[in-house]
Amino acid sequence: MRITPLVIAKRNLIEAYYNRSVIYSVFFPVVFLLVYIIQNSTTKLAISTQVPGSIIGLAFVLGSLDDALLSISRERDEGTLAKLFLSPVSRWSIIGGRILSSFILGIFKATLVFLLALTNFLEMDLTGLNLYIGLASFYALSSLTILLTVLLGLICSALFRAFKITVLLASSVILIFALPPAITEINSFYQGNPFWMCYNVFDHIVKGQYLSITIVLQIFIWVVALFMIAGVSLRRKIA
Repeated sequence: MRITPLVIAKRNLIEAYYNRSVIYSVFFPVVFLLVYIIQNSTTKLAISTQVPGSIIGLAFVLGSLDDALLSISRERDEGTLAKLFLSPVSRWSIIGGRILSSFILGIFKATLVFLLALTNFLEMDLTGLNLYIGLASFYALSSLTILLTVLLGLICSALFRAFKITVLLASSVILIFALPPAITEINSFYQGNPFWMCYNVFDHIVKGQYLSITIVLQIFIWVVALFMIAGVSLRRKIA
């Protein structure tokens, strides 16, 4: 059977199901947002207080850490990566399969967060935009945020063999770039940071404002650039 990105994505999802990491990946964003909302309600704020777009973006980043930090390293340690490299499959197919499986999980995550918004626990004003445009923008941006996280993790995993070094480096890189823009006020200091761009667009979506096509295009360019870097990194014999 020809090994395509779709086949690899299917294998990734099956493995995630059996090692239960899919539970963390899919449900973490909703749990994180619920904890944030409930904590705000204890400070005598209304439980429906609008959650900043940066917090929604950060929830997707943190929910993708398992896929970003452990994907290649876990497969290398279990020997499945070596078998994959011995099969007639390109490095680009391996990266494409990982991206496709992350994208599929991202759709589930975004759907759960949107359902949370429908319960009025999470305010999200999609009426300012056309409803279909707002939904499409939310799903697209959620997927791009997840792919940024996963690709950064894949690059770190491809560069180093040692499991501990990979996890420490990848987690440090992701948190250094993704955490500060989420917990501080969004300002021009973080311009050029792709995660800041995602949080900025999430803020527009939450408030029902029209999106900046330029920023969305810049995020997409970042994803493509990281995809190319990840593919080049995997050309090394990392198995």
